[in-house]
Parts: sequence; C-alpha cells; structure tokens
Amino acid sequence: MRRLGANVWPLNTVQFSNHTQYGKWTGCVMPPSHLTEIVQGIAAIDKLHTCDAVLSGYLGSAEQGEHILGIVRQVKAANPQAKYFCDPVMGHPGKRLYRCTGCRRVSCAARFACQRYHCAKSG
Repeated sequence: MRRLGANVWPLNTVQFSNHTQYGKWTGCVMPPSHLTEIVQGIAAIDKLHTCDAVLSGYLGSAEQGEHILGIVRQVKAANPQAKYFCDPVMGHPGKRLYRCTGCRRVSCAARFACQRYHCAKSG
C-alpha cells in the first residue's frame, strides 16, 4: 500500500514468529486496548481526518473486533468519506474453517458496518 502512495498506520493485532499454517509458532495476541491507544495517538496529533480507509484482517480475539468497530466509528467521525474494508480470515483453502469464540458476532457487526458505510464488497 505504501508503494502505491498510501499513508499507512499499521495496527498489529498479533505478533507471531511465522504464519500459523506451519502448526507451530510463538508470539502474542495484542491486547484490544493496544489498537485503541494507537488510534488515540493519531487523533491526538490531529491526523485522524486524513485517514481514507480502515482495513481489518486477522483478528486474534473477538474483543479486538469490538475495538476495531469502535475505531471505524472514530475514523468515520473524523472523515465521513473514509471507507471500511473487512478481510475476515476464516481459514485456509483446502483446510478446515476456524473462528475464535465470539468472532461470529463481530463478523455480523462488521458486515453491518460495511453496509452502513457503503463500503466495497469483495466478490
């Protein structure tokens, strides 16, 4: 995204040693408050209105999803034209589907947020 000229503020939801498809990994799931704190820092320097989009992907917990939805609301308040794109990581092709406890509720809320904010749908 940066190579395409987008200003990117990464909010890491996890910090793992490697992709989880290998079966073994080390690292941690970031506390949900970590995400909110980073965005509050961006808002504190009066730059949140320059955010054109929020892209969420791999969630380490359902609680992170709740915080991301709050972040989307905060970004939309600062920039009503901002888009929300949700890439729900649900599993791997040819392997089983997985989801964390509570993620179904968050996925439904994210879908509602996408529809509400007229975001692009992947097809």
